[in-house]
Amino acid sequence: ICTGAGANSYVGGLLGSLSAKGSVTQSHNKGLAKMSLTNQHCNVGGIAGYSSGAVSQCTNASTGKVIVEHKGANVKYAVAGGMVGRGFKGSSIAECVNYGMVEAAVNTNNKLTGAGGMLGQAQNAVSLTNNSNYGEVKGSNTNAAAQIYVGGIVATDGESLEHTGATTVTGNANYGIVTLSAETPSVANGLVNTVTGAAAGGIFGLIVNSIMPTAEADYNVNYGIVIAEKGKV
Repeated sequence: ICTGAGANSYVGGLLGSLSAKGSVTQSHNKGLAKMSLTNQHCNVGGIAGYSSGAVSQCTNASTGKVIVEHKGANVKYAVAGGMVGRGFKGSSIAECVNYGMVEAAVNTNNKLTGAGGMLGQAQNAVSLTNNSNYGEVKGSNTNAAAQIYVGGIVATDGESLEHTGATTVTGNANYGIVTLSAETPSVANGLVNTVTGAAAGGIFGLIVNSIMPTAEADYNVNYGIVIAEKGKV
């Protein structure tokens, strides 16, 4: 659990940050990973808060809740993921399973808040392959100007600090319920959304800079219920 203020914060069930040359394999988290901050960039994940490396064959248990609470006017990004909060250039998540609840909540204007069953934010050429999410993914905001996205696999690849490559999402499955309660006008879709503001998707909350296989049903599958409601926090 991390509370307070600062420029950047990373909290993970196993690692705060994973470097480009690092890897985590066959590792498991059963504990709570939570951030409640007023700083600029908040990243929390069941395995790692931030990753430029490789995460594979890892599990986040049902007891491994992942929560980010965005409470400050200075917060620009607040993201949570069952495996990784924010994935950066060249990072990968493969053959992982999340059973834990992932939740993001925002009560002030912000640039981006997101919750994803596997990944909160994909920033610059991230790959997700053959992962499964069984955990509930929840998002809520009480500020009509706030942007928030929730996805069964990825919250969003939008509003990133830098983009020089597309994120690829292949062979993933979501079984968890995806819910969004937002003051912002919101949309829900079984697979992906392309509408900015507030959105919930079975695979992607918001897809902007990514490449999805042309036959999504053959590669990425959503079995979970996807709900977007206004004003029910």
